[in-house]
Amino acid sequence: MDTAYPRQIRSARETRTEIVRVRCTPSERKAIEELANVTGQSLSDFVRAGALSVDIRGRVEQRAIYALADAVGHMNVLGAQLKQWQTARDGDDASAASAERVLADIEAAVRDVHEKVAAL
Repeated sequence: MDTAYPRQIRSARETRTEIVRVRCTPSERKAIEELANVTGQSLSDFVRAGALSVDIRGRVEQRAIYALADAVGHMNVLGAQLKQWQTARDGDDASAASAERVLADIEAAVRDVHEKVAAL
């Protein structure tokens, strides 16, 4: 049996009306509830995703991915600015002010990344 299920199994018109009961120990239930809570999902969503072999991603994990993607975007901009500054410096057109501006941009990007990670 192929266990690679698509991320979206039910159609948009289907509603969840069926109940599946599972027996477990009180400590297993507590552990499952804690894991669901950590991922920011309801117990039903967490168990359903696990039973259907769907990747379980918590909301916090998704926010971290978006924050890191945003940080990478900032780093790309900074890289372009550094390249421009280096090109200007090679031609002796660079000034201390332009170097300070690039450094300030880097420091601002680092603060932004720290703030986003702290907000997770």
